[in-house]
Amino acid sequence: MALKLWFGFLTVSFLVSVLTLNVVQTSLIRREGWSVFRRRRPIQLYWRELSPVQRWLLYPGIAAFFVTWLAGMAIVLTRYITEHGHHI
Repeated sequence: MALKLWFGFLTVSFLVSVLTLNVVQTSLIRREGWSVFRRRRPIQLYWRELSPVQRWLLYPGIAAFFVTWLAGMAIVLTRYITEHGHHI
């Protein structure tokens, strides 16, 4: 049950993140044209253009990504250590 809830949270937070960044990208293209992607770095393109509400919407997706990544790494390291008998 907990895994289903986590998967649902990941899916929803991913969709919100994609939609939020899509809105920012679309507004940038309308305002400055496609050449903006050649002139500015990604952090300048997206993060600096976000309103406080948009940033707030991205935080759950970022947190979910890192928690899932750390949990995946823990599982891989645990399997490696148990299979090979290494001690860290």
